[in-house]
Amino acid sequence: MTCFHKVGGVFLLPIAACLSTQLFAAPPATSSNTATPATKSNATSVNPAQQQYGKAVNPSIGANQATVLNGPLTLNEAISIALAQQDSIAIAKAQQNASHDSVTAARSNFYPQIAPSFQYSNTISPIPPSVGSGTGSSHGEGINDGILLKQTIWDTGKREATLQEARNNLFASEYNLGNTRQSVIRSVTQSFYTLLLDQALIRVQQTSVDLAKETYQSIQAQVNAQVAAKVNLLQAQSDLANAQVALLQAQNQAGVDEATLENAIGIVTNTPLVLATTDTPQISIAPDTKSVQSYVKEAYAQRLDIKEQQAAVDAQTDSLRLARINAGISVNATISEGYQLDPASGEQRAFLVNFSYPLFDGGFARSQVKLNEAQLVEQERSLDALEQTVRLNVHQDYLTRELSRQQIVASNTAVAAGKANYAAALGEQQAGIIDILAVINARLQLITAEVNQVNATYNYYIANARLLRDIGANDPAFATQMPLLKDHSLTQTISKTP
Repeated sequence: MTCFHKVGGVFLLPIAACLSTQLFAAPPATSSNTATPATKSNATSVNPAQQQYGKAVNPSIGANQATVLNGPLTLNEAISIALAQQDSIAIAKAQQNASHDSVTAARSNFYPQIAPSFQYSNTISPIPPSVGSGTGSSHGEGINDGILLKQTIWDTGKREATLQEARNNLFASEYNLGNTRQSVIRSVTQSFYTLLLDQALIRVQQTSVDLAKETYQSIQAQVNAQVAAKVNLLQAQSDLANAQVALLQAQNQAGVDEATLENAIGIVTNTPLVLATTDTPQISIAPDTKSVQSYVKEAYAQRLDIKEQQAAVDAQTDSLRLARINAGISVNATISEGYQLDPASGEQRAFLVNFSYPLFDGGFARSQVKLNEAQLVEQERSLDALEQTVRLNVHQDYLTRELSRQQIVASNTAVAAGKANYAAALGEQQAGIIDILAVINARLQLITAEVNQVNATYNYYIANARLLRDIGANDPAFATQMPLLKDHSLTQTISKTP
């Protein structure tokens, strides 16, 4: 589309009203010479690790989740694909499974251990020579089989400490899985809106190039008609080159951010991504009535990484308890009951009580206590540092989002003023009142306003997505799957920020 026109034999620059109509519009439909949207058959390829071990298959939450690229990609589809294929989620799930098995292993110490056994022996050994006799050998063959039940009655609390440590590690791994999902959602959302921002800026810069090009052509026509000086043509040519450089920079940044989005989703594709803008939410310019302190309080109550770290503190406390038991007097009482079949059948029974104390072990037992005490302090300080970081992130993203609201209002005013200013400068230049520099300056002011408008809009989306992550509310569907929901106050309704 062009607004270039001719009046009275003089080429006029395009009017300002043509500038902003395409800024937030979706990209034009693809033609036969344009890359088609990624589809199930040709969208993705695999890297060497995926060829050897396959792609990640993560547990699904909810219904109708997208798992492949098919047509213009919406934000919800990008998130669904990421949750299904992102390796970081698969790693967290594998860690959760390992922690679950550790709990099973720790719990097994409370149950009787029943083990049938069978032993067959066939031996030949030399017989020592005796006085007046020659050498020889003896041969023996035997079978020993039976069944034995063994039960630990008391071990000074080692079983309890080990089991509780394993349980807390399991809780930490489950919280880590949920926290990883939230991080993936935040990363995909931010990358998605960043790429939309880049594409909008490309349209702005393309409009700038078109305007600069038409300005150059108009001045060239005026120079040919001897109604403008040749120096104006050089100025217009320099302005066009600068606009083309800005367009190239915007296109390059879009390519970089597209790769970032692919990585956030967890896909390997050789086909350009085509993003849909139909699910972009409306922005309310009214200030948020909730205070930043309210968001901080929600974050402390809902953040799964905080709960994960608290579980890590609890697990380390259990580890310290176990180290202190090992450094003191230990009592171990066991009872066993069995039945032997061969070589002689009959009942077997034993009750054993063992007292031990590490009187001298080179300082090992005491060093383990000191080590676990230091690790406990480390975990506690890590929790404090994490909460401070969460508070900082909430503050920053809250202020950034509210600033973006104000910038949207201001940039809308600037765009309207820039259009009027550009139209006025255009008319004055055609009337010979001002030179080309004033027109160029008016165009730059208008383009700057358009860029600020785009930045403010998508900075709001990005800051809002980050704030939802900051308070642990960007994955409510998975929050209901977490352990100890009542104890950790996660059953409350999680509402999105306005």
